[in-house]
Amino acid sequence: MEQNILRNASLKSTKKRQFLLYLLQKEGVPMTAKALHEKSIIIMPMNLSTVYRTIKYAGGKRNPPKIHSAKGRSIFHFSKIQT
Repeated sequence: MEQNILRNASLKSTKKRQFLLYLLQKEGVPMTAKALHEKSIIIMPMNLSTVYRTIKYAGGKRNPPKIHSAKGRSIFHFSKIQT
């Protein structure tokens, strides 16, 4: 499913991006990029910039990530991750 999401967003399907989308789906709650990064680097090392790019582009035009600001932090979630 993650590969389809990335392909629809015209992003190269890498293991890191697939893993980030898996975590977003598994958690099912809004998360900051930093929180997602901290969860992901335990299993798969990556830069925080990879997390931001994946969040920004993975939803595509039809399903952009929702952004909420709380205490100076942006919290991202997808209303529904589409394949």
